[in-house]
Amino acid sequence: STPSQTAWALDALIAVHPQPTAALDKGICRLIDSVKEDKWTTVYPTGAGLPGYFYSHYHSYKYIWPLLTLSHYKLKYGS
Repeated sequence: STPSQTAWALDALIAVHPQPTAALDKGICRLIDSVKEDKWTTVYPTGAGLPGYFYSHYHSYKYIWPLLTLSHYKLKYGS
């Protein structure tokens, strides 16, 4: 998954778990590691579009959504 997609999934887990889980912690570590990567998952367009015709690429998604998720994690669990 792309960093923004990983962030969205982690945000859902943060919303439903009162305490951090091993899977959630592993996902957070993965999200942090993805910032340093230069693979297709970090440059693949994430956004709206019409399949086969038009795609929007939001260049800031790979930064904004992971940062929001990390802040939600910190605010809820205090780590």
